Amino acid sequence: MPAMFQLSLDTPKFMLYGMFILLSCQGKSTDNTLHAETPRIPDTTSHIDRIRQINYTKAISYINRHAETGDIITRAGNDFTSHSLRSLNQRNKQFSHCGLIRIENGSPVVYHILGGEWNPDQKILRQTVAVFCNVADNDAIGLFRVNAPAATKTKYLDRLLAFQRDSITFDMAFDLKSDHQLYCSELVAKSIEQGTGFEFLFNRSTLGGRTFVGVDDIFLASFVHPVYQIALNDSIPLYKSKK
Repeated sequence: MPAMFQLSLDTPKFMLYGMFILLSCQGKSTDNTLHAETPRIPDTTSHIDRIRQINYTKAISYINRHAETGDIITRAGNDFTSHSLRSLNQRNKQFSHCGLIRIENGSPVVYHILGGEWNPDQKILRQTVAVFCNVADNDAIGLFRVNAPAATKTKYLDRLLAFQRDSITFDMAFDLKSDHQLYCSELVAKSIEQGTGFEFLFNRSTLGGRTFVGVDDIFLASFVHPVYQIALNDSIPLYKSKK
């Protein structure tokens, strides 16, 4: 086992950080093809599944109509990996993954990066909102807006596209010092920070002696405000942030 995956039994926080590295920002929604976005409710579903589908359809419709270039989109996966990642957020455990939205041909497209078996080449993904938010694999969806003029948003999306052109891959080492490999929240943070020329706009979290940008560090930034949040299952509460 590589040295960076060696965990010490007498350092539980570092064990969690090791899990953070191993699990990364994995997810199942890696279909990189843009599809028509008209989700339908199956004729035969359980009551809970029907509620989830109704809320999902509502969320996709809202985001497709109201999202703007430069918005941040988040999701809360319902698999073990995502639950583990959410638990590592220091202030708000609602979401496990994030990306940036760019309006292309009149429709929002999500740019994000995943690691693990669901994204074999480990490169930046370009997906529709419906695919990114996949109802089967997620419990909550959020849309957030950066308080900045359109020209500034264009600059940080240009940086995002530059990362894509450079074929950067997912950063399993979670090394903030490196730009040739990035994890999901690091991609968002560095696109905005480097695109605007302002370093350390986003908070850095620490765990087990390591520094990283958590998903909550993105959507809780002082210059970011929520536009829309929904729990697909009505019985799942949206988390409140710790001060």
